[in-house]
Parts: sequence; structure tokens; C-alpha cells
Amino acid sequence: MKLFTLFTFTILCSYITISAQTLRGTVFGRESGSQKPLAGATLRWLGTTKGAITKSDGTFMLDRSTTDTLITSYVGFKTDTSVVPNTTSSIEIILKSGLLLSDVNIEAEGNSTITQASAKTEKISVRQLEQSACCSLSEAFEKSPAVEVSFADAATGAKQIQLLGLRGIYTQIMTEAVPMIRGLATSYGLDYIPGAFVNEISISKGAASVLNGYEGITGQINVCYKQPENEIPLFVNGYVNSMERMELNLTSAQKLSDTWHTMAFAHGRIQNHQQDGNGDGFIDMPTFKQVNGMARVLHRSEEGMEFQLITKGLHDEYQGGSMTHAMSANDTSHHEYGISTKTNRFEVISKFGLNPLTFNPETNLGLQVSGVWHGTTSMFGDDRHYDGTEQQLQGKLIFSNEFSGIKINYGASLLIDDFKENFLDMTNNARAQQTGDSAGNIY
Repeated sequence: MKLFTLFTFTILCSYITISAQTLRGTVFGRESGSQKPLAGATLRWLGTTKGAITKSDGTFMLDRSTTDTLITSYVGFKTDTSVVPNTTSSIEIILKSGLLLSDVNIEAEGNSTITQASAKTEKISVRQLEQSACCSLSEAFEKSPAVEVSFADAATGAKQIQLLGLRGIYTQIMTEAVPMIRGLATSYGLDYIPGAFVNEISISKGAASVLNGYEGITGQINVCYKQPENEIPLFVNGYVNSMERMELNLTSAQKLSDTWHTMAFAHGRIQNHQQDGNGDGFIDMPTFKQVNGMARVLHRSEEGMEFQLITKGLHDEYQGGSMTHAMSANDTSHHEYGISTKTNRFEVISKFGLNPLTFNPETNLGLQVSGVWHGTTSMFGDDRHYDGTEQQLQGKLIFSNEFSGIKINYGASLLIDDFKENFLDMTNNARAQQTGDSAGNIY
């Protein structure tokens, strides 16, 4: 009996000792006359690293320390310092609301109008183009994260641009600030601009100024050709790869006088190698041939008058389909499926500018006139034929004034697009015809 009494007494003493070494309690916050438990309040014994954080109901359990001073803090409330005797096993701590800081006003001048805020533009320089195997505009964006180029149709070789998540016609592609890759040129237009012709590419994401066109929903891409006054008299560039792709580029810049400069461009490429890596009997990538030439004339006078004329022509062919097809408009003896596309295109861009006007020194004048003739003939197998012709005329008259550092552009533009498309399906004896229309715009 004495042994049992001694054992019970020892257990009770141990429990009392453990209880005395642990402090339990609840932290409340008093604000606007009411108090509520604070979750996440911090408790720490003064001069030590021992502490605890309250639970969701404001309760806590904290081991005792050699000191009896407890510091309690919570964001938005005054820090509380309490003396807790060693004999105390539970406690309630009430924090008072902290002092409110006075308002802080931060003022600064910023761009408040659209004309003052410049659009974010990424530029790809000729130096960046030289660092990659850039043979055409479609291959010029390999190192640019802003633009993604992909095949719209692997069978025909048509490519498309993706900007801000949208593909195809939502991105406006211009050459020398004139919309050119549009209409019938959308499918293969990225291959119509050789990399050796390009001096700089500007990429504007999002809605851009309507000054250069209104068709860019996701952004605008502007390609600037090489300037004759900055280039060497003769430049020759060649390219050959393991897939039997061969290219040759030639540019020649000549200075006729102090105010007149001219430059000639020539490009040719060919790939006849047919590749079938997956063994399905169809060409993985169409073969192609292209001949491309361009001439540029530039005149700048000391009086501020500027004149530019750019003429460009090309012939382009694509062959796709099965490995053994023989595409010919007059050969109907074969039964292999093939795809053939032939394109002829001619472009003219002229620009005239007066900076400034003689009778009004604060006003600048710009006039742009461009024209395009585009003809495409396609065959899809032996039974489907497509012929498309586009004639395009664009005119733009721009006045520019500057008032108190703000530049205002205004003017008028005219766009005439004439489409003629014919599609013949001899399997169903069906023929479809479509013609386009014209549009005029004032902005």
C-alpha cells in the first residue's frame, strides 16, 4: 500500500512540473470596441529564439524559458510586452489596434495621351539575320520569341505567322511601311522576301497605329530593305545544304550623285531533292524554285524633298504530293497524286515627301502609291485546278504637324483590290468563280 501511494505521488509531481514548464493561452485583437481571436500572431520570449504562432482560433502553446517576459506582435496591432510568472500556466493576451498612418500621395508626370506613349517595338537587325541561316523572311524569326512561324499546310508548303496567340491574317506584314503580304500572297508571301534583301525588321505587338494600315489586329511586322547609300558596290552570297538546297544572292549599290542613289537585288533558289522520312509515299516538304529581282532608286535633296521608287518581280514554283508524281498540265496518263503551285508577282512602291512644306514650315507632306499584280496557278491531283489573279492599288496622302511636342498625322488612303479566282473540279464537273471588290478609307 505504501508503494502504491509513493508511485501515485511521483506521477502527480511530474505532471505538475510539466504543466509549469508549458504556457497555454489565447491572443485576441481589440478593434472598434470588439475583440476577436487572432490567427498567426507571433509570441517570443524576450532575448531568446523560443516562440510560437497562434492557431486559427487564436490559441497557442509555448515552452517556458529562463526569462518571464513575453512579447506578442501582430500586423496592424500594437506589440504587447507581458510579464508571465512561472506559476502561471494559462494566459489571455489582448492586443490593441495600432496607429493608422497618414495617407501618402505619390505624384509624377506620365504619358497621358496615345500620341505620347510609344508602342513596344522589337527590332531584328541585319547583324542578327547574319547570325542565323536566314534565307527568307519565314526563317528570319528563329531567334525572336515574339513571332512564331509554322506550316499552315505541309503538303503545299504554305506558312503562317503567329503573334499573340493568333495565326494567319491577323498580323499585318509590310515592306517599307506599305502593306504587301496580303490577299493571294498570304500563303507563300513569307518566302517572297529573301533574307539578303533585308536591312531591318520591326515587330509591333498589339494594336498599332492605323497610319501604316488597319488590318493588323495582333500586330504589325515591317520589313525595311537595304538602303543604297549605306551598302557596298557588290555583295555576293551563296548557300548550299545537305538536302540539295541551293541559293544565290547578289546586291549592288551605286552612287549616281550626291542626291541620287540606286541599288539592284537578285535572288535565286532551288531544291529538287524529294524526302520521305516516314515512308508514307508523300514528300515531307515540297520542292521549289524561285527567281526574284528588285531595283531601288533613292533621291534626297538638301531642301528636304525625298523620292523613292522600288520595283520587284518574282517567279515561284512549288511541287508536292506523292514521291513519283509527274505534274504537268498536259500529262494525264499518270495516276499519282501531286500538288503544283506556280506564282508570278510584280510590285511597285513609290514614295514622295516634303520635309517641310515650303509655304508651311511646320507641316510635312508624304505621298505613297503602290501597285501589285499577282497571278497564281495551282493543280491538286489531275482533277482540281485553281487560277487566281489579284490586282491591287494603294494610295496614301499624309500630313504631319507638331504642336507642343505632340505629333499629329492626318490624311486619306485608298485601297483597290480586284480579285478573280476560278476553281475547277473535274471529278464533279463543278466550276466556281469569285471576284473581289475595292475599298477607300479616310483617317
